[in-house]
Amino acid sequence: MRRFLLPTSQNNYTPYLLHRSALVVYVLVIFLFNVIVGQLGLSTVQAAVDAGTLYSLHNSNRSANGLGGLTVNNQLVTSATNKAQAMLASDCWDHYCPPGTSPWSFILNAGYEYIYAGENLGEGFSNSTTLMNAWMNSPTHRANVLSGNFTEIGIGFAYGSYQGNPNNTIVVVHFGSKQKVTAPAPTAVPATQVTTKTVTPTSKPAPTSVPTLKPTAIPGTNITDPQNGSILNTNAPEIKGTKPDVSVLDIFINDVNVGRVDTGGENFSFRPSALEDGAKTLKAVAYINDEQVNESTLINFTVDTIAPEIDQQKMEISYIEDETEERIKFKIFSAEDTVKVSTNVTSDLFIKNEDGAWEIQIYKELLEGDVVLGITAEDSAGNQTILEIPSSEILGQFEHNAFLSQDYDGNDIRTVVSGSLLGSISAGGIQAQVNFAFIIILFALFMFDFYVIHKSGLTGVKRSKSHLHLSAMIILILVAFMGGFGGSII
Repeated sequence: MRRFLLPTSQNNYTPYLLHRSALVVYVLVIFLFNVIVGQLGLSTVQAAVDAGTLYSLHNSNRSANGLGGLTVNNQLVTSATNKAQAMLASDCWDHYCPPGTSPWSFILNAGYEYIYAGENLGEGFSNSTTLMNAWMNSPTHRANVLSGNFTEIGIGFAYGSYQGNPNNTIVVVHFGSKQKVTAPAPTAVPATQVTTKTVTPTSKPAPTSVPTLKPTAIPGTNITDPQNGSILNTNAPEIKGTKPDVSVLDIFINDVNVGRVDTGGENFSFRPSALEDGAKTLKAVAYINDEQVNESTLINFTVDTIAPEIDQQKMEISYIEDETEERIKFKIFSAEDTVKVSTNVTSDLFIKNEDGAWEIQIYKELLEGDVVLGITAEDSAGNQTILEIPSSEILGQFEHNAFLSQDYDGNDIRTVVSGSLLGSISAGGIQAQVNFAFIIILFALFMFDFYVIHKSGLTGVKRSKSHLHLSAMIILILVAFMGGFGGSII
């Protein structure tokens, strides 16, 4: 055993396990192992990464950080699955994959009208826990998982030959939330006032019964427009509704009488003088012969005529380039009440990030030529601000500054992250684990050999085979590259 492990004169001060012949055997064994494992799919992650576990891990991480859980949305499941299948078919590893396709187009094509959306990607992981840990160890992916803007989630998979791995798994997670639509509060029909008229006959003293007329119901007064909870972008809104046929109406806004409607018929329309921006209350009171007969339910609405402002001083424009595409990234800051930001050159919408900024990436080719880029910020009332920038100004700054800014962050960061070393080894399955174990054993033999020679004072002994000779280094590098140590996320 000493001859196999220890450098002695009997083995020419080179342990048998470190002879060149032994190293040749190691190379062949590890090469065959990786080839066979790759062909048989022993490292496939298809069965080990599942949606149920990932959904649970997402919500447990959110719960641990004081956030509500995400609800599975079938439209997001469809969009995530379609994205994964498209990545597999194109064999591309990017958020904008296939080339020229925005990640948000998959979400919109699935019928999901989002106000916030996000995407996390992963491939090559052997189990759900390791994949989740990799996402949580990446600041940008963690931000998606723990975003308070997201309320729904969908996870999709694709399996097959991908990125050089014949048995790979692609995992796509789509996050989203739809614009909240507040349903109008039901309008209560007020109780109808019933009037009766008593007729007292003039007669002789003989007592008679007192006849009464049948009560007549008076229709209620209702305001149909504006609806309760609505936000209006005009300070002179048209007020519409129904009333008793022969009645007149007084219109009250914030308990102030702003006008009277005295036309006949059951339908009415009234337009007040210019109102100031802000929250308002509205009601209509009906009168017949100067006697109040009923009034409408109180309506709450808001007047907002001010368009959201785009802060041009804070706007950031950066250049992004990969192997096949060039994109321009825009990051803008708009007023807090902004609900949508769009452009005139693409149907994709800006996405709002955690820091309140709105971001989009536009293909450079869409800005080439005599193009004026229009960026539109819109609030919930429909007010719009349009910022126009000639494309020559946008592209010109990069040409003169040699594309100084080529990095980008947020949902589309092009980073390969595998978390800790142990996590990445675990992510690679049995193939990576065997390769790593082999490296550790071989490295330990080299170090032990070196230690014994050093302590024995034999470092000056000339050996045809050193404990750090070239073939040993080659095999270490070979194993490291062949085995791989885990999946990647973007």
